[in-house]
Amino acid sequence: MEQETIRVGRLVYRRRGYVAVLCAVVVLGEILSGFASVTRDVTLPLILKSLHLGVAQAGLIFSGSFVLTVLTNFALGPILDRVGRKRGFQGAVLAAGVITGMTALVSSAGAYAVVGIAAGVSLAPQITGPALVSEEAPDDVRGLLMGIAGVGFTFGSIIVGLVAHAVLPSGHWRWMYLYCFAALPIVALAGGLLRETPYFTAAQERRSTARAFRDEWRLFFQPRFRRTTVALLAYGFAGNLQSVFFLALGVTFLTTYQHLAIGTASLAVTLEGLFSVLGGIVLGRITDHLPSRNVAFLSLLLGSAAMALLSRPGGATWVFVLVAGWSFFTLGGIGGAQSRYIAESYPTEIRGRAFGILFGGAFIASIVTTAAFGALMGSGHEALAPLIAMAVGLVGGLLLLLGRSIPARARLEEGALTAEEPRHPATWS
Repeated sequence: MEQETIRVGRLVYRRRGYVAVLCAVVVLGEILSGFASVTRDVTLPLILKSLHLGVAQAGLIFSGSFVLTVLTNFALGPILDRVGRKRGFQGAVLAAGVITGMTALVSSAGAYAVVGIAAGVSLAPQITGPALVSEEAPDDVRGLLMGIAGVGFTFGSIIVGLVAHAVLPSGHWRWMYLYCFAALPIVALAGGLLRETPYFTAAQERRSTARAFRDEWRLFFQPRFRRTTVALLAYGFAGNLQSVFFLALGVTFLTTYQHLAIGTASLAVTLEGLFSVLGGIVLGRITDHLPSRNVAFLSLLLGSAAMALLSRPGGATWVFVLVAGWSFFTLGGIGGAQSRYIAESYPTEIRGRAFGILFGGAFIASIVTTAAFGALMGSGHEALAPLIAMAVGLVGGLLLLLGRSIPARARLEEGALTAEEPRHPATWS
């Protein structure tokens, strides 16, 4: 890793030191996002009792928050490309923490509905973090660093479990939300320790007018990028459909169809978190040696195979092995391979919008999956749920092959535009 000097205000870094600080701050932001998002789930039973809400009403609130998550993802892309990766990351962390933290102040069902829907922004750092790391990471370890940065969300969910075990038995659910205001020092750290990426700074210098920013949208309709966008949308939808099925209905599926005790089924969810972290790091590192598209393709296929085998009844050991395999390949592939493939498939001018469109489009699966699979399981066809998730995964993996394969050690811009292709958006046709 090269060792040039990097200055941020009065701070002077070596290259290696700056990248380490950057990854640490991004991981903190991702941990905050995971903590805020999962806190909403674990505190829900106490909130329903405290505010006299019904489960059906809570379902509508969460559906509304999922819709806002999709809209937020779509909006974040242009923000990242217009105001910068660093400020976009700061804004996402601030919104995720403060808005979710305001739940601690609600005292009525109506107020909770408003804040609960607005808390759909809690997932925003999952887009801004990878965009920031991808443009600072050295080419030979970009996959590893993006994989490491992406595991913060899972660590946040693990921390929620530990804190909830200590806090919630006493009924003090509001305390959980007060911790979300830790976003404020994280934003301050990012402001003092991080710089705007050179890639974004150069892109801003190439933009002569606001019209140039609007013209950059045309690049998505170029044949090569159109194919890549379709391929990544299909892959993201398939992977997200599987993850939402397991995270939302996994314990129910394991207790009703696999006949596991609730404690054993909960342990399977813990395994999911641990192996998704391991998969993100390992598969991310593999993309430093093999094309990220191919790694993402193979990981989703293997993960889908493990998902399909869950349709066969078995004991706890059988379930643990399959859940570990599915988490490692499907969730690890999303965090370790898909994010890198997005980053290297688009030029800097539209990289933020690409992250927003692709993650936002993939998250549409969250809106439809829970209701569809819930109805399927409610009708007594539990075994069909993992088989359908597997089939969607196979289709998504195969469609990913429509995208271009990019050499593992290529420089960031080399994967998006060749030397013969024009750079300035005014020349794109």
